[in-house]
Amino acid sequence: MAGEPRVAPHLGLGPLIVLGARTTARRPRDAFDGHGYKLPVTLPDGAVATLTIPRSLRRRVGFVTDRRRCARLTVEVAGGPTVRRRVPLGRRC
Repeated sequence: MAGEPRVAPHLGLGPLIVLGARTTARRPRDAFDGHGYKLPVTLPDGAVATLTIPRSLRRRVGFVTDRRRCARLTVEVAGGPTVRRRVPLGRRC
């Protein structure tokens, strides 16, 4: 859109990349009959990571979210640091 700053669409959590996460705040929920977002994630070949959803959001976020929210996610990387990051899921963080 004209006049708006450009934002990289993907969000990195260590080696785990959430594709399109930063664009959800500007678009309608487009999955599950308009009730959520599908957000694919990717890792480099050979990388191992564990994504943890906060207990309070486990019935609401599982990379399917029931409404717009900013979720704090944790990624534990095998042999590397733990990354904690707020992730925009339909709402800016």
